[in-house]
Amino acid sequence: MMKKLRNNMIALLLTLFAFQFAPELHARVQSAGTSFFLPPEYQLLDGVSLNGSTLAMKDGSQWDINPVDAFEVMSWVTGDYTEVPLVVSANNSWLSGYKYYITNKNTNTYVEATFKVGPTVNGSYTNEIRQIDYILGELLLQDGSGYQTCWKVDLSDQYLLNRWQHLDAVVIGSNDNWYSFLFSKSSHILINVELNEYVRANEF
Repeated sequence: MMKKLRNNMIALLLTLFAFQFAPELHARVQSAGTSFFLPPEYQLLDGVSLNGSTLAMKDGSQWDINPVDAFEVMSWVTGDYTEVPLVVSANNSWLSGYKYYITNKNTNTYVEATFKVGPTVNGSYTNEIRQIDYILGELLLQDGSGYQTCWKVDLSDQYLLNRWQHLDAVVIGSNDNWYSFLFSKSSHILINVELNEYVRANEF
């Protein structure tokens, strides 16, 4: 009941703030001669372990799933969709041991997760830091296909960049939960997988 209420609250807030966070669309996926235009925070499902304990994305990253969500995540690989787009967002609940949510954008269902391993070094879907400006709080990311994105880190998170380094791998996520909206207008989170920490940021 609480999970459903929380989901409805997030959906309402997303509607209210959608005009501020219109996503940039990027051609990131090609399959059978067809291009898929996805926002930068979208990942694609690569597989789920037999018991639903681990989820893999096509960037090579793997995520441990909360056991109570195992049945839900296993259902994601049995649907009728050719591709399953996923979005990672922060889990700010003090009652959870899982740092992130992973949302299936086909079904609008989500699970609690924590980062485990990956992504693949120099992989087509892997974003790496190519330039970093510690003074301005700006990052240039590039994926394995050569596509680049530029990011301005939220002022309140820029101190965290002191530990970030050139070529660190980064997973782009969404800053879309109600708690985050109260403290930041940034539309995305950038997860440094070397440090397992994130900053809030806007693409520019």
